[in-house]
Amino acid sequence: MMGNHGITFAAIGGVYIGVEQLMQHYRMKRDFVNGAVGGFVAGAPFWASKEGAFQQLFLLVQHWQSLLQQLTLEVKPPELTLARSTTLTPPRKDPLKFRTHHARNIPGKTNCWRKLGIRAEVNYVNAEEAKKLVAAEGYVVLDVRDITQYERAHIKSCYHVPLFIENQDNDLGTIIKRTVHNNFSGLFFGLPFTKPNPEFVESVKGQFSPDSKLLLVCQEGLRSTAAANKLEQAGFQNIACITSGLQSVKPGTFDSEGSTELQNAGKAGLITIQGKISAVLGTVLICAYLFITFFPEQAEKLFQLAPAS
Repeated sequence: MMGNHGITFAAIGGVYIGVEQLMQHYRMKRDFVNGAVGGFVAGAPFWASKEGAFQQLFLLVQHWQSLLQQLTLEVKPPELTLARSTTLTPPRKDPLKFRTHHARNIPGKTNCWRKLGIRAEVNYVNAEEAKKLVAAEGYVVLDVRDITQYERAHIKSCYHVPLFIENQDNDLGTIIKRTVHNNFSGLFFGLPFTKPNPEFVESVKGQFSPDSKLLLVCQEGLRSTAAANKLEQAGFQNIACITSGLQSVKPGTFDSEGSTELQNAGKAGLITIQGKISAVLGTVLICAYLFITFFPEQAEKLFQLAPAS
C-alpha cells in the first residue's frame, strides 16, 4: 500500500513544506516593514519637535508608505504549485538624507530630557551596620521623632528635625480629634497629637547640603522611611535608615542621652505600668484561690459577712 501511494504522500508533503516556507518568508517581510514604520511613527514626535524637521519627516513617511505598497503588491502568497519563484525589487538608488541641528531652547517649551535624573536608593541597615556608617564613613545621625520621644532618649550628638509636630490648632474638628486621641492613644501609649511638619525639608536643607551623608532614625522605622522619601525627592543622595528603628537597637550600641534606653523611648502612658498592675492582680487572684481551696469554712464565713446586694 505504501508503495503505491508513497509518491503521492511525498508530493503532498513537499507542496506543504514549500508553501509554508514561502508564507513564512512573506510574513517576515511584512513584519519587518510594519515594525520599521511603527518605530519611526513612535519616534516622530521627538524628532519632529526639533526646528526644521517637519519636511524631512513628511518625506520619510512617504518613502516608507511607497516601500510598503511595493512589497504588498510584489510579494504575494504563492499558488499551490511545486515550482517556487520569488521576485525582489531592486533597492532604491536615492538614499534618504538627514540634517542635524544643534539643540537649543524653544520659547514656551520645556526640554523634557533635561529633567531626567538618576535617583539614589535609600540604604536600609541594621543597628551594627549603622554604627559602622557613623564611625567609618562619616554619616551624621538625624533624629526625626517628635520632641517627647527625643527627650526621653536620643543618640548623643545627633541632629533633631521632627517629621511630625504637635498639633495645637483650635478649629472644631481638630479639638474633637485631639480630645479623642488624648483619651485613648495618648492615655495608654503617651503619644502626642501631631501633624506633619510643613518645614521639615527646608529645615534639613538649612543644616545640610544635598551631598551630606545622613542616617535617619525614628522609633519604629516608619517615620524615617517617610522622611527619606521626602529628602530623596529634594535631591539628597546619601541616605540610610535603621531597619525597625531605635526599638531594635541594643543598649550600648550608641552613646545615648536621656532618662531611658533608646529601645524604650517609645513607651509611655499607662502601658509603662501595665506590667506592674498585671503582676499585682495576678498575685491577689492566686492568693484568693489558695485560701478558698485550703480553708473553705473560713472562706464561707467571710462570704456571709459580706453585705447582701
